[in-house]
Amino acid sequence: MTDTEIRQAATHFYSALNHLYQGNRDPMEEIWSHGPDITCLNGSGNRLVGWDEIKEFWHTSGDKVRTGQIEPKNLLIRVAGDIAYTVCREEGRYSPMRGKAQKICRPATAIFRREGWAWKVVHYHADGKG
Repeated sequence: MTDTEIRQAATHFYSALNHLYQGNRDPMEEIWSHGPDITCLNGSGNRLVGWDEIKEFWHTSGDKVRTGQIEPKNLLIRVAGDIAYTVCREEGRYSPMRGKAQKICRPATAIFRREGWAWKVVHYHADGKG
């Protein structure tokens, strides 16, 4: 059951990311934990700590992308109590507001924590832009 829950949480994360690329920020805010202890290492190598920094990053990122679509490939799931992580290869394309469409093919890791009845993202790391 828990693997299924984490697969569903990962599906929601990538759906939220794709919604962000279409201009809708709300799903990204719903999937993340909002605590001060969460972290993100984005594709540019910047370390973000706490919901305020991460929220700002996603808002800024969404403003820089005209459209995009990313899918997780070869999703590996590991669960230990109320913590779980996924490792995958992200594949897709995105079009920045300025410049040409770019292909994405990069390794990525997401860590989830059970908060109440939901699994929330507490860490995300995408390794470069592809």
